[in-house]
Amino acid sequence: MPRTFALAFCLFLSAAGGAAAQESPVDSGPMGTPITPAQIGAWIFAPAISKTEAERDARAQGFGHISRMHRDDYGNWIGDSGKGGLIVFPDGRAYGR
Repeated sequence: MPRTFALAFCLFLSAAGGAAAQESPVDSGPMGTPITPAQIGAWIFAPAISKTEAERDARAQGFGHISRMHRDDYGNWIGDSGKGGLIVFPDGRAYGR
């Protein structure tokens, strides 16, 4: 009986571990946080964009009524839109906050 219990317990752990291993340990954040070294390098060394370019990129992705845009220390543009808060990364990706 103890062997059966031990075997069942080991099978349970291996099945649970396999399922957890299939999920990404670092899920992409809601604001597009880079997760690979290549993405981090592209994100850090992306050329800066102007306020006009940031507004254009945000509008192209469905954000309207954009206002109060300002650049943060990382080159991202942060502001408000009709959908709420907004952040535009230097590569042109726009996300609601």
